[in-house]
Amino acid sequence: MSEDADRRKESHPGEVKSYHEGAFIFREHETGDQAFIVKSGKVEIFKSFNEEGKDPREVTLGILESGSMFGEMALIDDELRMATARAVGNVEVFIITRGQFQIKLSGVNLFIGKLLQILAENVRSNSEKVK
Repeated sequence: MSEDADRRKESHPGEVKSYHEGAFIFREHETGDQAFIVKSGKVEIFKSFNEEGKDPREVTLGILESGSMFGEMALIDDELRMATARAVGNVEVFIITRGQFQIKLSGVNLFIGKLLQILAENVRSNSEKVK
């Protein structure tokens, strides 16, 4: 296998899964045991708000395209999903399991691992302020 082929395989280690328009890849507050990389199509990341006496609403946090990773927060800090991911049109994603993610992290400098945890805490804290 060529060096380029090895690099491509390593950069996208998981199986491929397809989703149709409007399908949920995961939902806010679910347990997360996978991260994803967009192979093709677009994925919307959003938070839902159901305030008493008001109509439910969604706030879009981002639209992700090919090469974007999402869902990794739950693998970094073992917390519940902080947003929902939904297919915009037909989407293919690479799936990265918790085991694959942990193998990658085991080769990372301890400082970088701790930095990832701190960044995850900061993102979650700031996410709670979005309304």
